[in-house]
Amino acid sequence: MNEAELVRYLAEATWYPTALLPSEGVQWEPIDDRTARATINHGDVSASLTFSFNEDDEVTRVYTEERYRRVEGGFEPTPWSGYWHNYQRRNGIRIPMEGEVIWHLPDGDLEAWQGQLTEINYGEL
Repeated sequence: MNEAELVRYLAEATWYPTALLPSEGVQWEPIDDRTARATINHGDVSASLTFSFNEDDEVTRVYTEERYRRVEGGFEPTPWSGYWHNYQRRNGIRIPMEGEVIWHLPDGDLEAWQGQLTEINYGEL
């Protein structure tokens, strides 16, 4: 479960992009021109997430083959994606204002969350 929460942290960091900097403990590995893998460690737990970027270098999708989800009283690694849209500038930072999260199940995709950011406060910048 700790690994699953680190994956969620990486995905939600698109709203706080400075949290994705190497100085914050995130290690980046390029995959191709538009895709990179981010890895973060917390204690003895490590998690990785693949980020896809559009031509404006905005994160459009995050993906992992194995994010743990609750299944019949236990937990099972399952492919999982987050999709980010409608980037706008807030406090000088471009962030996605809309998104959705999908579990990729054997029987088909299951939308787990869909939302729209209405307010964000970065505190003192």
